[in-house]
Amino acid sequence: MFRFITERYSLKSLLTILTSLLLTLPSNAVYQIGDIVDDFVINDTDGVSRSLYDYKGKIIVLNFGEWWCGPCNTEWAAMPAGLWQPNKDQGVMIFTIGSDEEAQFNLKEQQFNDGWLWTFDTGGQLYWDYGNGYIPYNAILDQDFRLIWGDAGFGGSFAAIQNQIDLNLYDVAVHQLDPQYVTASPGDDVTLNVSLTNLNARQSIVEAFVDVILPGHNAYMNNPMLGQRVALPGNMTGHGVVSMRIPMVAPSGVYGVRVGVGDSADDARCSDLTVLTVE
Repeated sequence: MFRFITERYSLKSLLTILTSLLLTLPSNAVYQIGDIVDDFVINDTDGVSRSLYDYKGKIIVLNFGEWWCGPCNTEWAAMPAGLWQPNKDQGVMIFTIGSDEEAQFNLKEQQFNDGWLWTFDTGGQLYWDYGNGYIPYNAILDQDFRLIWGDAGFGGSFAAIQNQIDLNLYDVAVHQLDPQYVTASPGDDVTLNVSLTNLNARQSIVEAFVDVILPGHNAYMNNPMLGQRVALPGNMTGHGVVSMRIPMVAPSGVYGVRVGVGDSADDARCSDLTVLTVE
């Protein structure tokens, strides 16, 4: 992998410096794992402005590299078959981002691009928001723009990136709860019908969770209760049922109830709420 150098050198001296560097620098990136990143707007190689936040709901791979970087070229050559084609219809977008000599970078886009976004960061700041001093550098954002992974170098395989995609790709969305208004008493069982859509081609199996806002509060308890396991074939809309029992000690009042789906309660993606009145 190459260390990212901001000063100007001849290509020959630059390559000599870069290939002599063996130690990884401590990360001084703006964003750390777990951070929700800010939006950015960047031009693609056709001059079209692309906003990161336009891709909400997708797993995003930020792929930083430069035209003169040998490992970057090797990675780009392998990317169509190794990363892009297996994931392009599965809710994943790749931003390849360069910042040095736009005309040369655009030639690489013409050589390697198979349909993902190639963009040019004129100021060169984006790399330092994420990177650790080396390229190629890949950072992965989840569907809510949370930084979940980052690493430098290319060892001939996209296995580490694919593993993160598979772990974090939630392709089932809750799009309707019924009924939207429920009245119940302590001790009652409340059942909600949940409409789910699997956005991708492969089957998805997820857990459904229920969480509530207590009367007089404006935030969820963040203590979801397991509803049921839901399996949906690819590209299908289906229905599930989740139930909750109103505790006998529940005070009367108006509660907000939401249903989320995911692999765990901590990672569940949530729907709009149903209003529950406990008498």
